[in-house]
Amino acid sequence: MDSTGLKVLDAGEWLKEKHKTSRKQRSWRKLHLGLDLVSGEIVCSDLTTDDVGDPTSLPYLLDQVDGPVDLFMADGAYGLLC
Repeated sequence: MDSTGLKVLDAGEWLKEKHKTSRKQRSWRKLHLGLDLVSGEIVCSDLTTDDVGDPTSLPYLLDQVDGPVDLFMADGAYGLLC
């Protein structure tokens, strides 16, 4: 289980970058992913605003998993929940 930040671009964003014009606001999202380490498949995911922390997203992610979770591995942000 882990997450990463994603920058969201609107339709004209690439033109701003190409012509080096100033950007007034950037939009970010956070992608939370859970993997099956045996198969390598994504078993759960959640796309949130950047202010949603990993522990907040965890219950929704675990609800997406079919069957029991035998082993849970994650970075330190999830440590308070285990």
